[in-house]
Amino acid sequence: MKWFKANGEHIFWQDICNSILEMVNSGAEHQIVIGSDSQPNWNKSTFVVALCIISNFPGMERRYYYAKVKHDNYMNLKKRMLEEATLSIDTACKLREYSCILDEKTNIQIHLDVSSDESKAKTSKMSSSLINLVRAYNFEDIKIKPNSWAASYIADKHSK
Repeated sequence: MKWFKANGEHIFWQDICNSILEMVNSGAEHQIVIGSDSQPNWNKSTFVVALCIISNFPGMERRYYYAKVKHDNYMNLKKRMLEEATLSIDTACKLREYSCILDEKTNIQIHLDVSSDESKAKTSKMSSSLINLVRAYNFEDIKIKPNSWAASYIADKHSK
């Protein structure tokens, strides 16, 4: 995947990981938030994963990166939600693998673009299964709507 800064400028994945590794190793307070969204079109669906950083590390206080990928049309909502969750999980796992960061040192939160089980929204039926999928990859800090801003706002902004 090709990664971009918030302003649309290209950045290499290695550079993102090196910056995060430096921040984590400095002992800075931080939170890494990863979320995805998608936009179906008539022949392709656009998927965006956002990697957001909140930190007290100089130069990385508030920033985000995003990557876009297009797939053959995913008009089925369940397939799109699964692909969104998978993109977020894959990004979090790649970040962990690249930097050899131990789970307890890294504060990674996954945002899913689904509603709670109690909601009557179309995505609410998938909420529990997607949360459990994320947990299966050893990510316990998970947010769903209305608290999944990385997916619902940042990734959504770049999916259109």
